[in-house]
Amino acid sequence: RGVSRAMVDGRTVVQTEAVVMNDGHVHGVQLWAGPRAVPPAERPKPGAVAWNITTGTASDTPQALANSGLDLAVEQTDGRPFAADLPIGHINRDETQVLALTMSCKPGDTYCSTWDTTSHDGERIRVSFVARARVEPQADGTDHLVCRAMNWRLPDREEPVPDGDLARHILRDMAQEGIHRALVDLRSWHLLKWLDPPFPHFDWRGETEGQPLVHPDDHSVLRTMKQQFAEGPAEGLLRLRAKGGGWTVVHSTIYRVHLLDDNYAGLICLRLPTPAELLRKSQAV
Repeated sequence: RGVSRAMVDGRTVVQTEAVVMNDGHVHGVQLWAGPRAVPPAERPKPGAVAWNITTGTASDTPQALANSGLDLAVEQTDGRPFAADLPIGHINRDETQVLALTMSCKPGDTYCSTWDTTSHDGERIRVSFVARARVEPQADGTDHLVCRAMNWRLPDREEPVPDGDLARHILRDMAQEGIHRALVDLRSWHLLKWLDPPFPHFDWRGETEGQPLVHPDDHSVLRTMKQQFAEGPAEGLLRLRAKGGGWTVVHSTIYRVHLLDDNYAGLICLRLPTPAELLRKSQAV
């Protein structure tokens, strides 16, 4: 809880506000000190965010979602894929660093940055955040690597920073209608970021509880794709978790792409299969 205390001199007041996560952890404390007769200025309202690196899931307080420009009417606060916390579209260097850290993060690692991005309603916004990773024991006795963060809004720049990143322009210009590209962690296959609007038939948010991402009978297809991937791009037809339950057949092609240092991600391209591909899938099943 926040507190307000008068100092010994009787003229100064100190006020604090705690930044609390959904699970009760205090991520930080805001402090203001000033004359008793002067009301505090309007404060930025930090939100709390937790990325469980072990499980590949994120949690955000409603304030954190609002600070990030997300729509509170459609966003859940817990059990979120990492991709739900990152802006959809081309990737900037700061996002690349964050994704690389999810693959090489160690206890004690810290990160801070300010991003220029766009809210769900098209408004240009600036968001600052700080984060620190630590090992946290869980109720089942296991230890998870968790990155806890705070974010808050800053005034927008008067003029946007020019975008001179050639790689981002190439990635944007290679977009194709009907193909939905995303970045995934090659070790865990956690979905990290959508580069195009999300594939509409795929329950990537995990709204259907207890249903795996890939149909259990398609693990042999995944094994074949992993063997192909050792020598180059891999492709295959997979039954993925569908919105509203059940399964949807998706044609998947995946490429290895370099992020930073020794960190590589998978660039996966999803599309609906052709009738001929569906026929081959039904014959194989």
